[in-house]
Parts: sequence; structure tokens; C-alpha cells
Amino acid sequence: MNKENIYKIAKIMPPPIRKFIKLFYNPIIPTISKVNYGEDSDPKVTNMMCEKLGDIINCDGDIIEFGCYKCGATIKFAKVLKKNNSNKKIYALDTFSGLPEETQGKDSIRDFYINSMDNNDINKVKKVLMKNKVSNIVILMKGLFSESIPKLRDKRFCFAYIDCDLYSGTKEALEFLIPRMNKGGIIFIDDYFSTNWCGVKKAVLEILPKNEIKNNKGKIYWIKNSI
Repeated sequence: MNKENIYKIAKIMPPPIRKFIKLFYNPIIPTISKVNYGEDSDPKVTNMMCEKLGDIINCDGDIIEFGCYKCGATIKFAKVLKKNNSNKKIYALDTFSGLPEETQGKDSIRDFYINSMDNNDINKVKKVLMKNKVSNIVILMKGLFSESIPKLRDKRFCFAYIDCDLYSGTKEALEFLIPRMNKGGIIFIDDYFSTNWCGVKKAVLEILPKNEIKNNKGKIYWIKNSI
């Protein structure tokens, strides 16, 4: 039985029984594995990003998310679009099968996180999008970024969120996005300050000037100031 299923069973157990079992078996479960479909793992930060999206809602271009996992943040972004009667689309990219291989010398993934996202089911993601009535706004793209990006080369964007944990994916996303962001567009990047996903910061600093990186609630972002 994988750790996510153990966690689901534990949640419905009466506390006294759960406490007793912990005396004999208490696996360490990564926070990401505890996230349900459509659930937001960091509401305060996601709400801040939604505010920023609302601020630039009239900027031309669509929204893109590199690493959407179970679409908790995606759904909130979509609801901002609905609230503003926007016809923008959200392109949500993910392997839906866990993390790609790390880049030696750039990433250093702890065993604790290995396979922590392998059981993501795209069909369950589709169901939660339908339940939240945003399936007409969100376009899911399954596969490696290198497989999805060529299909989007003619698109322009006003808002992007990179949450892919690894050096290669972060760098690939930034290289693709920067020339395709419209003026005033924002790119948010997760895990810049993380010691577990150290490749993210390395990739960011290879692409973006440090003096152009802004920080809000521990989430960094970059604004396109030129055409």
C-alpha cells in the first residue's frame, strides 16, 4: 500500500485508534502526498497569486502552469477568469506520472520525496475540473515539457506559474516563456528558497537577473517590462 493511501485511511480512523497505531507504524509522508484532487496546499500564497492575476486580467495572453499536479492552484486561477468574464485559457502541463529524472550536479532529491507524486491520475484531475465547472477553461497537457512546449510555440501569455521542482523543467519553462510573455505579464516560480529542490534556484539565476526577481510571501516572481 502506498503512502497516500495510508494517509487517506488514517484520516477516517478515530483519533484514539490512529494514535495507537502510530506507536507501531508511523511512516513519514511528504506534504505533497497528502494533497487531494483540487486541493490547494498553500491557500495564502495561491490567493496572493490570484490577486496578481486579477490585477493583470486585461493584459493580452493566456495563462500557463508548468507542473499543475492535482490542479488546486489551477482551479483558483480559473475562478479568477470566470469572475472577470475573461475568455482566456489556462494551459496546465504535467507528466501526471511523477517527477522526471533529476539533473546530476544541479538537483539533489532526497529519498523522502522520491515517488511522492507518482500516483497522480489525470482522469481524477479531469473530474475535479468538471466538478468546479472550469473544465472549459483549463486545457490539460500530459507529458514532459519537451513534448508539450512545441504545441504552444505560437501562444502568448500574461501569467505563468512554474512549479516543477527540478532544474531542467524550471530552466526549460523560463526559456520558453520569457520571449512569449506580453508586456506586464508575470511569471511566478515556486521553491526558489527550498533546500529540498535546490535545482530551481540554480535554473532561475541562470536565466533571470537577480535584481529583477521580486519576492512576495516567499514566492518569487518576474514581470515582463518590455515588449
